Amino acid sequence: MDSLQRHVRMSLLGRPSQVRAAILALLLGILCIGKALLPGRGLLPQDVRALSPFREALAQDTRDRLDAEGVPHGKDKLLQFLPFDRLVAESWRRGRVPLWSPDILCGLPLAAQATSRPFYPTQIFHVLFPSETAYAWVWLLHLVLAGLFMYRLAKLFGAYEEGALLAELSFVLSGYVIGHVHHPMIFFSLIWCLPALEATYRLLKPG
Repeated sequence: MDSLQRHVRMSLLGRPSQVRAAILALLLGILCIGKALLPGRGLLPQDVRALSPFREALAQDTRDRLDAEGVPHGKDKLLQFLPFDRLVAESWRRGRVPLWSPDILCGLPLAAQATSRPFYPTQIFHVLFPSETAYAWVWLLHLVLAGLFMYRLAKLFGAYEEGALLAELSFVLSGYVIGHVHHPMIFFSLIWCLPALEATYRLLKPG
């Protein structure tokens, strides 16, 4: 009986099911930010033309339209994350470890900033591509990981296939995930909590 239960559990956690879960998360991510993945577009909270000094050259109706399309609580991505990501990427391109930036204030310890993420693996996207282009693809990659990790966790806790997919769907489309699309460090940290929970459960469960 124990052998049968182990066999069933391994089947539920099998790779084909996980591939389906990853594809589902991928499709949901494309549905959410599809336009931002296209050439010439970016996953930013607001068109930079809506900010000074660019907005002074625009007609009033264009200003109003750009302001209406913006995400007010996401401007940190334009004013902080984007400059940091550009500085980090430029340092790596020049073969320098991005520990310090002389361009901000009277000098700034770049690696010490929680929002600069100089050693996070996906910074390679910012090195290879403009940050405006990289944001959408990096977010999509993490969304696929989020869906897969949630699916695995639900299966580990005993959910059937349908229940695990529902858990994945609920998580990927949750207000927390979508609401933090412009706050990378919050979104990334949340995702890695899921495999940490899985590892903790596997370590502590009886037997």
